[in-house]
Parts: sequence; structure tokens; C-alpha cells
Amino acid sequence: MKEFISHSATIFPVENPLASAQYYEDKLGFQITFQWENPPTYIVTKLGDNVSIHFVNQEDDRKPSKTHVAMTIFTHDIDKVY
Repeated sequence: MKEFISHSATIFPVENPLASAQYYEDKLGFQITFQWENPPTYIVTKLGDNVSIHFVNQEDDRKPSKTHVAMTIFTHDIDKVY
């Protein structure tokens, strides 16, 4: 099974993905490696090869959850994993 798994990512819904990602970059040493749209609504940050945190723009009508975050596991071949 592990040969089909690429990586995982914790995804945080935030009010401002760019500001959040820049904080992680400036204060914690992460690197911004991907941005979607302008201004960004989805940003990927990485620390080394093993740690990835994604920031996504929360929907305007929702407050961020205090009990829920998401983790996505990326695969090379979902059919083989299934």
C-alpha cells in the first residue's frame, strides 16, 4: 500500500491564506511552494521534505472550526489503493 501513497497535508481554513502562509514562512521557517488564484485562496507551505501545511480561504458565512481540521492523503494511483 505505501508505494501508492505520495504524501499528506493538513489543511487549515483561515480568513487570509496569504497572511497565514507568510507568518509560517517568516516566523517558523516554512516555504510557500504553491498559490492558487490572485489573491490566493489556497496556499501550500512546506518545511523540509516531510511537513506540509495548506491554507484555504474559509467560506465567508462560516467561522473557523475550533475542533476540526482536515488531512488529505495524496496517492499516485487511487484505483490500486481502493
